[in-house]
Amino acid sequence: MPTPTKVAIIGAAGYSGGELISILLNHPHAEIVGLFGSGRSDKPTSIADLHPHLRSGIDLEVRPA
Repeated sequence: MPTPTKVAIIGAAGYSGGELISILLNHPHAEIVGLFGSGRSDKPTSIADLHPHLRSGIDLEVRPA
C-alpha cells in the first residue's frame, strides 16, 4: 500500500477549499496535514466553524495564510 501524500490546502476557508477538503477526505492516498486561509481573524479558526458539514471528517484549524 502506498504511503499517503501529505497535503496542505491554501484557501481552505472559502467554498472551493471546503469542496477540495471533502474530496481529499475520501481519497485513499491523501492525508490533509494543514489548512490555511483568510478566516475571520488573525487567529486559527476551527474548520467546523467555517464548514459545518466537515465537522465529523476533519479536526484541524484553518491558520492565517
